[in-house]
Amino acid sequence: MLREEFCLSYRDNFLEFAGDLSCARLFVVDDYSPCFDENCKVLEKCGLPYEYWSIRSQIDFFRKNFDGRWERYWSIIPHRTDASRSFGYLVAARWGADVIITIDDDNYAVGKSTGLDYDYLGSHDVVNSEREIAEVHSTSRWFNPISMLMTKPDKDLYARGYPYSRRFGELNYHICKGRIAMNVGLWTGVPDVDSLSVLAEGSLNGLPKTRVLGFRSGLNRLAIGKGTLAPLNTANTAYSRKLLPIIYDTFQGAQIGELRLDRFGDIWCNLVVKKILDQTGDRICVGMPLVEHRREPRSTFDDFRKEFWGIVVSERVFDFIERLDLQSRSYGNLYQEIVESLRGEFLRQLDDLRCLHEYFGKLFASMLGWLDVVEQLGLA
Repeated sequence: MLREEFCLSYRDNFLEFAGDLSCARLFVVDDYSPCFDENCKVLEKCGLPYEYWSIRSQIDFFRKNFDGRWERYWSIIPHRTDASRSFGYLVAARWGADVIITIDDDNYAVGKSTGLDYDYLGSHDVVNSEREIAEVHSTSRWFNPISMLMTKPDKDLYARGYPYSRRFGELNYHICKGRIAMNVGLWTGVPDVDSLSVLAEGSLNGLPKTRVLGFRSGLNRLAIGKGTLAPLNTANTAYSRKLLPIIYDTFQGAQIGELRLDRFGDIWCNLVVKKILDQTGDRICVGMPLVEHRREPRSTFDDFRKEFWGIVVSERVFDFIERLDLQSRSYGNLYQEIVESLRGEFLRQLDDLRCLHEYFGKLFASMLGWLDVVEQLGLA
């Protein structure tokens, strides 16, 4: 169920900094929630302009736009997973959004009263602009966003999805200029780390004992340099509308023995986006706006069971995509080139994990299907 305090935090931030609520619209993608009426009451009370897309209205959308083929296209949208937000990207683009922002419901906007003066929409409004900005490169070819943040106690933490094989390297900075196509905001409060990091702190409730206080220095926004990758989630992230053909949230859920592959779908999605933007010359920024991350307690061991195979398989996915030599130029063609490479050579490299072939086959077919959905809706 939607949290009223969560919705109010964004309403108050928009009013405080933008002055009104007409500059944005909230698209809520229902994923078989039993709380339809309750969620609508929360949204009405908060006063945010919104569209609530129930499962029935989503199906009606596909029936209207795809006629007798609707079930095929409807199946491309992941269900019973946070990757169902992909549908929200479609309806936001159809509405006319130039910038599409994704928000997790445990990330709260902050305002002047907190001492953290962060204009949420204004900070994400760098997307689609040309900027001169500090750019970071790493000798390990991976950048850790948490390195920008001050923690208590002060220690090295790595963001969820950062490969264990790349946890050493030096950072180099210089000034660059370019078009920003994606902006990833960070957080205070609970850092977004994996279960192994939580266990290393002796915490069994899913919450690391370390907390994030704010930025480590005055440098509150960085561009990630070409050839340097990063684990980028979708909790507080803004995409240019032009990226729609390549921002399909990759679903997880493969069963491997008694465990399921999970928890890294957003990281895989944005890894592909970063690889494509390196080819086109567009930029991804990390930093502002900060939100307050209030993760709910849960079993650290349950998180570990979900993440184990994700950690193992991600190392292979990352290495393969990192080494790809792309030839295409447009977003859609680059996306197709990456997917075709994955379902060809990458799958052949997974012969020791043949139990994953069916899952990846379905995933790669859905990724290509996403391109078809976007094109059929006239949004490419």
